[in-house]
Amino acid sequence: MAALNAPLFASQENLHVINSMINTSHRSPMLLGDVLPWDEMIDRSAPPKLASTSWIYGTKYWEQLTEAQRLEVLWLENARDVSFFIQLEQFLPPMYMSYLTAFGAALAPEIEEYMMIFAKEEIVHTQMFRRYLEKANLPNFVIPQRPGFAHVMHTLEHSPRSLPPIVGVMWTLVLEWAAELNAVHCTQVDGIEPITKQMFWAHHIDEVRHITFGRRLCEDYFTSKSVEELTPIRNLFKPAIGDVLEEFKYTEQISDLTSFEFPIHKTDLAAIRAVRASENNTRLNAVRFKEIIDWLTRLDLMPERIVPLGMEPVSSTIN
Repeated sequence: MAALNAPLFASQENLHVINSMINTSHRSPMLLGDVLPWDEMIDRSAPPKLASTSWIYGTKYWEQLTEAQRLEVLWLENARDVSFFIQLEQFLPPMYMSYLTAFGAALAPEIEEYMMIFAKEEIVHTQMFRRYLEKANLPNFVIPQRPGFAHVMHTLEHSPRSLPPIVGVMWTLVLEWAAELNAVHCTQVDGIEPITKQMFWAHHIDEVRHITFGRRLCEDYFTSKSVEELTPIRNLFKPAIGDVLEEFKYTEQISDLTSFEFPIHKTDLAAIRAVRASENNTRLNAVRFKEIIDWLTRLDLMPERIVPLGMEPVSSTIN
């Protein structure tokens, strides 16, 4: 293991992997003007995601909708997923640059350079997702920050260097990995609107490297540190991870955005909890998030029980 006393470190094997990712990123950078056929129309008559991945699929509320209303709901759910990426990917560059300003000289050159590449790629992703929402005439959702989620976000946004930098790397990993697993599961199948499908796949190519970077640094850190050193990190993450995984099941704001009266009012806590606990949502989370749940469990970062989300005050970093 290289430089265990460094703020972030990796084994020689993992540094070699990171160096390979650096070369790949330089060879094949995402270019905003070329990544999608921006001169073509996004076909809002085609679904942007599988109907069976709708938040309300398999419930009585789905059955109450017409086909046109179901399609509208799918597009709004897709907008929420894109908005989640925007929030994450505009949050990360300032945090990573803060780490580089404070600790750059103490980092392995491979880690330092890849963090710069990572931040640059996130900026381009944010530009792509924002342009997509505008072109598709979709809203930018206000992503709720539930208590566990909000605590980590607030600390990392306002005082990132108050925590070990591995916390920022791990938080980024958890959010990106969960969002990416969801996006690929929902969109990379036949019959999905072509530009939407192409966008998520182009994003996935970069995200595979980002996830690899985060996983390898986190695994090396957890292998090298004592239980006493890891306990505060586990205590911070366990409530937040439950919030992240549950949020993919439903976001209340949709009821304000449909052109018709949505069958679930945004203050109907019983209905929202029933939807979150639906058989389909339970199955979806078990399938799409299996990879990350297994990894979090191995590092003892999964809560014993995920507390059902209520309707805590909504906050957001989206402007």
